[in-house]
Amino acid sequence: MVVILFVVVLPAKPKGEEVGKGERTKTDKKRERRQKKQQQRIRRVERERREKLVNKMAPGLGNKYSKLNALKSLEKAANEGKINKVCT
Repeated sequence: MVVILFVVVLPAKPKGEEVGKGERTKTDKKRERRQKKQQQRIRRVERERREKLVNKMAPGLGNKYSKLNALKSLEKAANEGKINKVCT
């Protein structure tokens, strides 16, 4: 006899009552901002981790991430005035 167990993770429900935008306190706004920033950090770290993995598998300009990063750095240098012209 084989027993298969599934673990279902449900999203956490907010504690307390729902509060409208106008009713939120300063603390509520700061809490929401911290949560938003934390989610952004998590997404950024995951994206960087994937890019590193791709760079290991296909080093050099053979992948799109390397090309995008190279173009981004050139544009940034052009905007800062470190180089005169960017040819694409």
